Amino acid sequence: MGYTHYWNINKELPREQWDAFKTDVIALVDHDYAEGIVWSKEDDIFPRITDEVVSFNGIGDGGHETFVFSRHHDLREHESPVFNFCKTARKPYDKYVVKVLMLAEKHFGDYISVKSDGGWEDVKSELTVRPTKGPASGDWMGRTLLWKQRYDELTNRYFNLSEYTNEQTIEIGHLRKRIKVLEDAVEASVPSNLF
Repeated sequence: MGYTHYWNINKELPREQWDAFKTDVIALVDHDYAEGIVWSKEDDIFPRITDEVVSFNGIGDGGHETFVFSRHHDLREHESPVFNFCKTARKPYDKYVVKVLMLAEKHFGDYISVKSDGGWEDVKSELTVRPTKGPASGDWMGRTLLWKQRYDELTNRYFNLSEYTNEQTIEIGHLRKRIKVLEDAVEASVPSNLF
């Protein structure tokens, strides 16, 4: 059958909690040490992290089944929980699946229950979710500034877009998306009178 993690979602996950969860997931997977495991700039493969879903797989042979964690399930009061699972076969991206499920437990509490072939409590004890600093902290602000510097460096290099290589065009698009996500997170967490 294969090494698998399972989770039940009892109700639609609240928007406010999802936004905080999404911010923590971005902080978790958006690091250089995750490159080659759950994202690859070279191959243009990135996790899907939106207002509705978190989805990713391992890269190449390091992947197995795609992990999909969704906010909406159209649950009615009388319906039983929605059952989900992801078979990771203990491949390198497994630790990111576990950490995202740990973040889900942290943010959604009784809305979700998780089990694992490895014994969920044992699996969790092997990994700890690195506490993230808030979006307004130096860690986030510093990363945003580095991405903006790289973005400016690339976009100011040539006057005509046709002069860019395909790789540079892709990188510019990814940088633009990352900067927007972090700027939105900062704006949502910092009182407007501080800007």
